[in-house]
Amino acid sequence: MHTIHYITVEAESKKDAFGQVYSLLEPSDEGYRIADWSDWHVVGGGRWSENPNNQYNDSEEDVISHSEHPEKFNETLNKITEWRTQNMKSYIERMDINKFFSDISEFADGRDMSDDRFDMNRYYVKLASEMLGNNYNPDSHFFDGKEYTAATVYLKERLEDPEKASKQYLVPVDFHY
Repeated sequence: MHTIHYITVEAESKKDAFGQVYSLLEPSDEGYRIADWSDWHVVGGGRWSENPNNQYNDSEEDVISHSEHPEKFNETLNKITEWRTQNMKSYIERMDINKFFSDISEFADGRDMSDDRFDMNRYYVKLASEMLGNNYNPDSHFFDGKEYTAATVYLKERLEDPEKASKQYLVPVDFHY
């Protein structure tokens, strides 16, 4: 499955922003530094790139600079918020909180729950918990490369300071997971 994410960094240029994100995603001994849930990615948007020639090539072409394109930057940030809200609503529709509390109680009473390890209800509770905790996952659609969180609040704070705002970039990344 593929998903588009935007990683924000503070940089001096599009090229610098692209390079920072590229470095953040380089494999380490433990896997990817920030996106260990992904097995493949294209920095620059991949299949969401405005240039069809960049679907499988890393490119700085679609990096969004707040100082150069504040409207597009803010529209993208609003779109990210919409996606995250939609994901949370989807989790709410799919989970049964009463069943989750019942499972917790049974586990606390000593019941072996390993037979239910593929329980989708717990999976949706897990995803909702990750989103609430600002953990970076396939449904986050956003990562703050300066603060190392999926929370957008720190970027929004930087945007309030004109000097810092001029150095904010959103770098699209096409992730496969």
